[in-house]
Amino acid sequence: MPASPFHPKAYAVDNVAKGEKSVFGIFLGSGNLTGSGLLTGSECGVLSYWSEPVGSQQKAMFSAYDGMSWFEKVWENAAPISEIITKYSKLWKKSKPPIMEEDEGIVDLYVGGPDHVIGGDFAVALASAKGFWIEVRELYKNRGPNEAGNQVDTPRGTRVFFGFSPTAVARDTVLGQVVLQNEGFEPVACSVRFANNQMDKVNLPIPGADGPASYDNSILLFERSGSTSHGTPKFRILIGDEADLEKWKDESSSEEERTMQSGRRYGVLLS
Repeated sequence: MPASPFHPKAYAVDNVAKGEKSVFGIFLGSGNLTGSGLLTGSECGVLSYWSEPVGSQQKAMFSAYDGMSWFEKVWENAAPISEIITKYSKLWKKSKPPIMEEDEGIVDLYVGGPDHVIGGDFAVALASAKGFWIEVRELYKNRGPNEAGNQVDTPRGTRVFFGFSPTAVARDTVLGQVVLQNEGFEPVACSVRFANNQMDKVNLPIPGADGPASYDNSILLFERSGSTSHGTPKFRILIGDEADLEKWKDESSSEEERTMQSGRRYGVLLS
C-alpha cells in the first residue's frame, strides 16, 4: 500500500486542434478505473463538455477545470517503471475482476435484460475478456463428406465476446462479420450467426487454405487483436491441446471452466 494513496475521481479528455491542446470534456464521479467501477458498480458522475459557441458560464467553468494541472507535476516526480517493476511483479497477484451476482441486475444495463439471450456475471466476463476458448471434437462436415468442417457451435450468448448485441434474434440470423486469423495465414472475414440449433455458430477460416488441414479434436482460443479501419473486430485463433490450455490459463486470469450439454468445455481468459 502506498504511504499516500493516489485516488482521484476526475477524468479530463483532451482534444488536439490545430496543434493546440485544449480540454473539451471533464467527467467527475465515483467510478474507479476498475472492473467494478466501469462495469458492475452503481456509480454516479457528471459530464461537462464544451462546444462552440462558448458562453460566459462555459468560459468560467472551463477556467476552473483548466486549473486541474496536477498531472504534469505528479508525472515529473514519478518513479521510472524500471525502478519498481521488479518489486511490483513479486507483490502482484492475479485476481478475477469483481463481478456482481446475476440477480442483482445491474449488469443487465450492459449485456443482459428481458429480451437478451445472456446476462449476469459470465456475460460481463465474455464482453470484456481477452480471450475465449472452446473444446472442439469432430466438426460437422458442412463442406462435404470428404472435407474438414469449418463451423464451430458455441454456447448461445457467446456472440457478445465477438462484439455483437445480446438481444434475442430469430433462428438462422447472421449476427455479423469478424476477421479471424490463424497463425501463419492471412486474416479472413468470417460470419457469426445464431443457428437453427439455437447456438452461436462461428464460421472458421477454410481448412487447408486459410488455416490448418482440420480443426477437429483440438482446443481453439480466440484472442482479441483490435479492429479493421471499418471497425470490424479482429481475432487471432490459436489451436492447442490440454497442455496448451493449461499454459493459457496460467498466463492469464481465467474464468471458471464451463461445460456445454454435449460435454464440450469452454471458458474465458480475462487478462
